[in-house]
Amino acid sequence: MSREIQLYKKFSVGIAMNTTLQEFADLLNKYEPYIDNFYGSLPLGDKYHGRTFIAQQFQNQEMQEKFWKIARMINESGINLEIVFNTDGLTEEDFKECKYQLEKEGIVVNKIAVLDWYFDSVKKLFPSVKIIDSVNNMKNTLEGFREIRHDYDEIVIGRHFIRNENVLRVVQDELHAKTVLLLNNGCSHICGGCRTQEYCRQSYEKERDRYSPEYVYALQSIMPYELHENFFDISRIDLFKLSTRNADTEFIHKCLDSYIYNNAREYVEKSSHHYLLWSRLIWHMQYFDSFNYDRIYQLKREICKC
Repeated sequence: MSREIQLYKKFSVGIAMNTTLQEFADLLNKYEPYIDNFYGSLPLGDKYHGRTFIAQQFQNQEMQEKFWKIARMINESGINLEIVFNTDGLTEEDFKECKYQLEKEGIVVNKIAVLDWYFDSVKKLFPSVKIIDSVNNMKNTLEGFREIRHDYDEIVIGRHFIRNENVLRVVQDELHAKTVLLLNNGCSHICGGCRTQEYCRQSYEKERDRYSPEYVYALQSIMPYELHENFFDISRIDLFKLSTRNADTEFIHKCLDSYIYNNAREYVEKSSHHYLLWSRLIWHMQYFDSFNYDRIYQLKREICKC
């Protein structure tokens, strides 16, 4: 049974650079009440970008200028702006350069997501900014969460922990941080964390050898009805993080719309390609046309034991 859930300022949304300024303004206008923050990496060189696609986008000068305009629009809207430092090899000088450029452009940053070993340097340079524990820090056990030593404001939860209420409890009650649930990455539950694209594919195939494509998708995705129909307790989830940086504003509109209004079936009836809204892992895509919405629904019921 559906329930009314509170989604005001609940979503963390990746900045998709495949947009016009007018399209982004329309997105802000429509979904501002639901968005806590937009997140993204700064257009200051390839070393700041973990995704090749985004690094290539920012090699274009016009795209760099567009980013700063979008950042100003976010500031003006009152929505929080989060930047990410989640690539290896960054130095304190790199962080200083980022701070200089942000100040030069007149951009206010409210949150910064970091790899664990950047915490002290970033906190020193940005003392009033909330520091987020990136999902790329790759905790693989409940005890791994308990061993987080820095005083993070928010901790992102993904992969095989997406339905783990014990992790939510540890983050809130023991670490005294907010929980950020990664909704739609669709990541493998056995990979141990991001490495190479080939490693990602192999991890998916290992699961695919054991289970049907529908079961793997059901396990690794979170569809809107799981939030709205009591599939698991969301009372301990402070924010829902959407993987949208490689997408466009049309994708973000559809993704937010589906999670807010619980209308996934309508999207799937229009096109099976819409299964991508709730799982961005590309290895699922080859099976979308064979998926049955109701079978996936039942599989999710069994996974959640509800």
